[in-house]
Amino acid sequence: MCIQNVHLRGTLIIRGSGGNNVEFDRSSWLEPGPDGYPTLLIDVPNGTVDFLFDSVGIDEAARSVDYNEDGDQLDTFPQSFEGLVWVNAKWVWFYASAWTFQGCLVATEDVWVEDGVTVQNDPALASRLIPGFTDGMLHVERGSIKQGAP
Repeated sequence: MCIQNVHLRGTLIIRGSGGNNVEFDRSSWLEPGPDGYPTLLIDVPNGTVDFLFDSVGIDEAARSVDYNEDGDQLDTFPQSFEGLVWVNAKWVWFYASAWTFQGCLVATEDVWVEDGVTVQNDPALASRLIPGFTDGMLHVERGSIKQGAP
């Protein structure tokens, strides 16, 4: 499953992938929606989740898409990925070029960061209560997606 050239504002939940790996490719703009909610929840226990962003960013004119819904296709946006990301997978990879993840990754298995990727911690995330997900210190709470899965 490949997700590319998107603007995500809110929470995307991916659960099961039919045995396919989950790949976020090229330029994307991923950000949390309402304050206190995660950006991504991914539950693919035997899969791999790859974040292969480029450092170019999003060019509306090149894609013929109005990503920020301002009525034109003239804007450009830097590659942006922020918020809380929870992943249950065998592997999580951040690589492909020099880009920055601003946020917090909670992973159940191995995490690899390569190719000049920068992980900028967002200390504000630790003090926010993620509804039904973590306490104020990012400890997984009972009844979360991980504990509630069959």
